[in-house]
Amino acid sequence: MKRHKVICEVSARHHHPSSDDGRFTKKADLSQGGHSVSNEKVEAMGMRFSVVLPPRPTEDGKGVYEVSVTDWFNYLEGEPQFSGTFQVKLRHFHCDQKTAKEWGLTKGQKVSIEQTQGPRPGRFDNVEVRIDSWAVPRVHLDTDEANALLIKNGDEIDLIIE
Repeated sequence: MKRHKVICEVSARHHHPSSDDGRFTKKADLSQGGHSVSNEKVEAMGMRFSVVLPPRPTEDGKGVYEVSVTDWFNYLEGEPQFSGTFQVKLRHFHCDQKTAKEWGLTKGQKVSIEQTQGPRPGRFDNVEVRIDSWAVPRVHLDTDEANALLIKNGDEIDLIIE
């Protein structure tokens, strides 16, 4: 078993538009290369969403709305979906090819994370590894997952490779 300290980022509800027709202006860069949040917000299904660029083309042209399980139960119907226009994103770890090679990781591999500090220590398994040339090593959790372990955006946690 190997452990590596990594930074955790907490992802609140947001929208990846299918295209950028010039209506979104960059507010700030995000940690992942080439990604930014816009000044503008959009509304859908009674929720207000931050907009994350660049666009992610989708067949239906609606883009993707990422929500937490809590959002799903409060605003949407049925069981949470993990694909489609509205979806709950599964926790994941972004890294570049160099980090993946050094740590012995492969795309799609499942790893674990552990919060050992504070009043709510705990562990999450089934963290999917995503490898991209533009990626910076970061774990992404939604607000429900982060709140369960009292993780704040930018906290350092353990990535466990078994």
